[in-house]
Amino acid sequence: REVCLAGGITTAVNVLLKSTREESDMVCLAKILRDLSRANEAPFKMLQEHAILSLVKLAHLEDAQLKHDVSTTICNLATCKFATDIVQDGVIEAFFWLILQDALAKTKPIFLEVSIALRYIAQNPRLIKYVATDEGRLISVLTKLAKFDESVEVQYNAAVIFYYCIK
Repeated sequence: REVCLAGGITTAVNVLLKSTREESDMVCLAKILRDLSRANEAPFKMLQEHAILSLVKLAHLEDAQLKHDVSTTICNLATCKFATDIVQDGVIEAFFWLILQDALAKTKPIFLEVSIALRYIAQNPRLIKYVATDEGRLISVLTKLAKFDESVEVQYNAAVIFYYCIK
């Protein structure tokens, strides 16, 4: 993974995503990003190469496994304390699309990972000021997380996020 990241694979995935129209190819690219995001230095490097732009595009698709891969990747990237690009590149829009519709058996894990990633972002003093710039979508995402009655942890994360947003 580290070798691939050093070689600029995130940029290559971004280029491939722009040129492909097949959803099966996009599922494969989402899996690549997910697997890459688990490497130690991945969050910083992937954010530098604007992986969020690709993840936002992927979040618009309907495949439940793909949405789960995207939410996992974003959750991994949100752990980076220098993640300013994550918000500026549109992560709130990705969250909006990830939880917009039911993903069957993947709905609960997707909601949980979105809530965890957004909590990481909200708890980072460098990032919270950027989150408020997409207020309309943010309120929509937070409301949906707070109303998600299948997981107390998702609701708890939503409460923590609300707290940091109004703090």
